[in-house]
Amino acid sequence: MAQGAGEGIRPSLQALNIHRSGDQPVSFYKGKANATGDFPVVKPRKGELYRFEDAQDPDLFTCRGLRRDGRWEFENQRTGRMRRVDEETFCKDRVNGRTVRVSATPKHQIHPLALAEADPDKLTGAELKARKKQEKKLERSRTLLFYCKLFDTTPGITLDKKKVYAFLRKNRAKAREAGFVWVPSYSTLVRALEKGEKGNRSLLQLVQGKYVHDPKKRYLPWVIRLRDEMVSSYWAKKGVNNHRKTDAVAEFVRKFKLESEARVLSGEAAQKLVSYSTLVKWINSGECRESYALRYSQREADRRFRGHGESIKASYPLQYVMIDDTRVDEWVVLLGEDGEVLLVERPWVTIAFDVYSDAVLAAVFTFEPPSVATMAKCIRELNRPKDFLVQRFGDLKAATDCWGMPESVILDNSWDKVSTSFQVLCEAVGINVEYAAIKTPEHKSPVERKFDVWNERLFHRVPGGVPDRPDAARVRKTDPKKDAKLTLGFVRDAFWGLVVTQHHLDICDRTGLAPAVAFRSGLEKLGDRPVVDDFSQLDRFLGATENVILTAEGVSVRGERFHDSAATTALLDRLLKYSAKRDQRTDLLSSGRVPVLATLHPADCGYVDIWDFSKNEQVRLPNIDIKPGESSWFERDQEKKHRKKRQDEYETWDDALVRRAEYNRSLDDAIRNGTFRDARKYARVLEAREARESSTSDKEGETGLIECDSIGSIPMTIPAFERTDDRRKPKAPRRGGNKAAAKSKRTRANNRKAAQQKAQELTAAEEIEYSLPEELLIKDPASMLEQLARERR
Repeated sequence: MAQGAGEGIRPSLQALNIHRSGDQPVSFYKGKANATGDFPVVKPRKGELYRFEDAQDPDLFTCRGLRRDGRWEFENQRTGRMRRVDEETFCKDRVNGRTVRVSATPKHQIHPLALAEADPDKLTGAELKARKKQEKKLERSRTLLFYCKLFDTTPGITLDKKKVYAFLRKNRAKAREAGFVWVPSYSTLVRALEKGEKGNRSLLQLVQGKYVHDPKKRYLPWVIRLRDEMVSSYWAKKGVNNHRKTDAVAEFVRKFKLESEARVLSGEAAQKLVSYSTLVKWINSGECRESYALRYSQREADRRFRGHGESIKASYPLQYVMIDDTRVDEWVVLLGEDGEVLLVERPWVTIAFDVYSDAVLAAVFTFEPPSVATMAKCIRELNRPKDFLVQRFGDLKAATDCWGMPESVILDNSWDKVSTSFQVLCEAVGINVEYAAIKTPEHKSPVERKFDVWNERLFHRVPGGVPDRPDAARVRKTDPKKDAKLTLGFVRDAFWGLVVTQHHLDICDRTGLAPAVAFRSGLEKLGDRPVVDDFSQLDRFLGATENVILTAEGVSVRGERFHDSAATTALLDRLLKYSAKRDQRTDLLSSGRVPVLATLHPADCGYVDIWDFSKNEQVRLPNIDIKPGESSWFERDQEKKHRKKRQDEYETWDDALVRRAEYNRSLDDAIRNGTFRDARKYARVLEAREARESSTSDKEGETGLIECDSIGSIPMTIPAFERTDDRRKPKAPRRGGNKAAAKSKRTRANNRKAAQQKAQELTAAEEIEYSLPEELLIKDPASMLEQLARERR
């Protein structure tokens, strides 16, 4: 390569992002000061790129110059919007680092390795082609630098097209002597002269600016206008002409042809249609967070462009416990007494998950949808040692020893968890409740991911598993429901086997330890395991709560009466003095009334626990109709419906037993022959019976002892015993918020209007019914009296 006019390849100060003294300084200095003289003047230059730290987005801004009002104007490279900054603010932000100058990164910068000596035999075809391409770019840049320097030293030269072509022809021979064969065009030389300034040009400036064209200069203004309309139309709300990219492109082509034909008729030259791939690239270039939200929704835009927040973190075991429920991807069978399949259904599972260690603390499988009852079962299980796992697997490296009293539970915002009953429940046993952000699954990402893992490892692999979505199952012609063979108890045992033998012993990517090891080591560092003092009292608090009125006849809850003469007398004697006098009946022989809080146990309708706030203890009142352990609340409701259907009433206890036996015989037939919706309900009855029978057998075999290891236990008194108020739950907020309130208000108004209209219609009908015939009406009373007087004479 020729030397002379072309500069050699060497690192320059600009390439190292260090500016010469002629540019704006990188370090801070004291230049001219403003009127106050308290900040340095650091002026931007036209064409420089800046990033403003106080902007909402990290876009780059190009300096367009100084306005007449003394403010600098910067153009957003992405949106084209202007940002105006006064000189004082710019200088202060520049010095303080809030405004940063950005060196433009060339899109076609020559790679230094392309200029080094290399063995052609060791280069592939693509590498050799790229090397030659880079050498050609360098040679043309050096040629442009030669002509630019000659242009600067030529006196009287202008950018007139004829003079520039004459300049190129005159100096072509001189360029060949210097080793430059290629001759640039007029437009190429003019663009090269725009880089740098006279007497201060470098090869790097030409290399960076070479082969980079402004798309707006390639097309006429009306084509750019149609392009902007197409992009804006596609990223607007979905419609007929922008449902797909092909629709938006077709609309652009239609407008382009109409515009082009009109301009050809007016004498302009015909324009070539833009290619399809270019049009699609234009549409894709308009994708950003704002446009995506406009076309789809703000939630989808945030999920696509917004960085996800971190999940909640814990510092020690049982600090945070996530409780979540989902429907199991598995069809299970419900068997009758003779082993016949009564129902095939997908159960629900409620999982308690320790955030610190990734250990599973509880898993409740049930046919009942998520409710306060399932949450109470889950809390009851995570507070107790897993004796059934110890009997089955032994200690197994502490994989069966994950339990304890949680400090806080993290829940989603479903109705069964935000109800006042569940909040009162957790408040009584001393558990803090925190709710995850709405529609933000990443807040509970650990347990959400585990559901997918357990589905893949277990539920999708066994008979009756549901590995595919409904549309994929139709394509594959599979019906997992027909393959269902496993019972709910088998699925529960299989899940715990997976948790104990694999999940608790596999190293967790998040913590770097196996969950069982992390849980045990965390308790050792903590010193003690939080354990509740009285498990029987804990069970009494775990249930649904109702505000009821205690009278001399006990309490009435959901149509059932609970009463024991001695217990009711003692409660009234202690609590009646605290009741408001205005709530009492005025009759001297009437019973006293005391508002109290009752705790219902969904699995057993035979009793309720009444909170005695004078002694801070639970008092149990039995059901006057059934014995404890005989029926659940759901089963009792079904029996009432069955009784109402037969239009029969319980008369004596013997009759009640006969009706119950009759109902039990009809239960299997209802599950077997009834609708699927009714079968789901009746399955919960059988499940509740099995739960009561198993709990009764467990209580008979209990020893009351808990095998403890080297880890001690922290005494956990139930906080309800320390309270001095009546613990009655507050009124729950209206479901649906203001919209539901407005809807109910409109409904009441419409009902009143309809009632008034109906009353008016009835009144009109009565007037018509009781009105006299026309001939019997007295039109002139005076003449009638005169006629009667004459008749008497």
